[in-house]
Amino acid sequence: MHDWHPATVTDSAPAADGLTDLVLDVQGTPLAGTHERPGQYVHLRLPGVGQGLFAIASPPGRPGTQWEFLLKVGSPLPDALIHLPRGAHVDVSRPEGRGFPLERARGQDVLLFATG
Repeated sequence: MHDWHPATVTDSAPAADGLTDLVLDVQGTPLAGTHERPGQYVHLRLPGVGQGLFAIASPPGRPGTQWEFLLKVGSPLPDALIHLPRGAHVDVSRPEGRGFPLERARGQDVLLFATG
């Protein structure tokens, strides 16, 4: 079971063919400052549509409370998230996952692969 917190849509814009950049603001929630490592993910939920896992695309630990997500069109939840107007609310869980162990890769080449 997850503790859900309301995030506000602040922006949604095309990023590439079939991909949309969604920005959520978590200001005023216990989520502010909890995205600590690259590679962490959260659960996003819309009542009546469902919930799913989404990787946080914005860098961790940066000032501010805006989290970015890169959404692929073609599934009910991402499609609904993409079409939300600014100011709409999305339920968000705390970031999960150990993230990527980038400190072990310092000074070396790193290849990252993603599927989705």
